[in-house]
Amino acid sequence: MLFNSYEFIFVFFLPILLGSIIVNFLSGTHLASFLNVSGYRKKLTLLSGVTFNLLLLGYFKYADFFINSVNHSIDSNFNLLHLALPSEDQLPNLFLKEPF
Repeated sequence: MLFNSYEFIFVFFLPILLGSIIVNFLSGTHLASFLNVSGYRKKLTLLSGVTFNLLLLGYFKYADFFINSVNHSIDSNFNLLHLALPSEDQLPNLFLKEPF
C-alpha cells in the first residue's frame, strides 16, 4: 500500500513545490532589485511571477475538469490526468484518533 499512502503523494509533488518556491524566490529577488526603479521591467517581473503561479494552479486544479468537459461536449474519450490530491476518505484520519 505504499503507492496509496499520503507520504508517496508528498514525495511525488515535492519537485513541483520546490520548483514553485525557487521561481517565486527568484521573481521576488529580481523584483527587489528594481526597488528604486519604476517602469515596465518591474511590472513585467511581477506579472510573470503571478502568471506562473496561476498557470501552475490552473493546471493542477482544472486540467481534469477541462478534459472531462471536452469529453462530454464532443463525445470523445480522452484519459483524465488525476492530478488532484486524494479526497478525505482516501487519507488516514490523523486528527480524530483517540489519545494513547
